[in-house]
Amino acid sequence: MEPLRTDEQLAPGSTKRVQDMDTAMLGGCMVFLSTAVLAFAFAVWPHLAYPNAERATTVRMCLYIGLPPSLLIGIFAARRGGVAGACGFVGGALTTSVFFFLRLQQVFVTADSRTGPTPNYTQATLYLLPLGWFLFAVMVALVVTPRVRFSGLGAEK
Repeated sequence: MEPLRTDEQLAPGSTKRVQDMDTAMLGGCMVFLSTAVLAFAFAVWPHLAYPNAERATTVRMCLYIGLPPSLLIGIFAARRGGVAGACGFVGGALTTSVFFFLRLQQVFVTADSRTGPTPNYTQATLYLLPLGWFLFAVMVALVVTPRVRFSGLGAEK
């Protein structure tokens, strides 16, 4: 059986392939999820590896080890993934801030009940550290996300 040779001949590369909505949504969701999980994991693992959070030097060391890789992941995701990457980074920063708050609160609760050592930093750290990291992450996401101008149904970069 031979081809009918009735198809229109098109020059290679003359047609532009359009991405369907399902593929775009799945790609954005994957960028969001992977960015949020990676940003959270990189920021939190030092706190799990070095458990004595009652010392300010240990907390500072964990922040110096965990937050720069998390920040780099967020910047990369926001630049490459656009709004989905930036929102994933902010979501990861929010969960990281909740972890910081709960971890530091755990230290103060054990100190108040006299079952653990007293931390050598103020209780204001309990609120300022998570809030500062979250606001810094939002600011970075706003600054590094590429701007998109919308015209009609299509988006132009």
